[in-house]
Amino acid sequence: MKTSIFRNILWLLPLLVVQLSVSAQDAVKDAKDLKDTKNEKKTSSQKKKKSVVPGPRYAIDFDAGYAYPINTQLSSVFTGGLDVSLGFKMAFLKKKLWIRPEGAYTFYSKKADIGESTQEVNRDWKAGVEFQYKAYEVKKFSFFPLFRADYNWFSNQFSKQINDETTNSQIIPIGENLMTANTYSIAAGIMIVRSGSVYVKLDYEYFKPTLTVNPKLVSAMFTQGYTMADKQTLDLSTANIKIGFNLNFKH
Repeated sequence: MKTSIFRNILWLLPLLVVQLSVSAQDAVKDAKDLKDTKNEKKTSSQKKKKSVVPGPRYAIDFDAGYAYPINTQLSSVFTGGLDVSLGFKMAFLKKKLWIRPEGAYTFYSKKADIGESTQEVNRDWKAGVEFQYKAYEVKKFSFFPLFRADYNWFSNQFSKQINDETTNSQIIPIGENLMTANTYSIAAGIMIVRSGSVYVKLDYEYFKPTLTVNPKLVSAMFTQGYTMADKQTLDLSTANIKIGFNLNFKH
């Protein structure tokens, strides 16, 4: 009996050795496959990282368009004006928020109804900051709600001398302002950008300054029998539409 058991054990030993050898080879192969898989994932991840091109973080943009007066205090004199701006902007919050220090200029002009070839002109120089936030993107178009605050240097003048026919004298010399104001304005709207370069900007600007009237004009009106206050508050708010272009910097 013992001899039979011993013989069976001897028969099983070679089979056990073969099985252990095969198992060891499979284990080595599995370890190698696992290592190769990790290397492939690492290489793929590195390739993806290398293939990601960082977008622009800085840009210069320029836009120009039409300023339409909202209130009759301005629209009764000017039907519309030129509105231009230039700014340098920087990206924050993973390029969602853009902050744009900018300078702008709004210009109105019309023929003055005073019996001679004279132009009445409104000039408004501005300096301020605009905030643009990327809220939505579809295909090649990005939508940026915006808010802007400006400090304004506003002036109203005639392009040539005005002669007072009753006294045969000049009321306002050439280039002298009739009314001026230095104050703030705010604006809000939306900017639609195509492929990061060309854009359309729509906004409403609230601007209600208290104007200082030239004392010479007040005196001239008084001699003609009219009383004119030396301070006047006018609503010069506008709806603006502009087309612009971004010059983006990659780094």
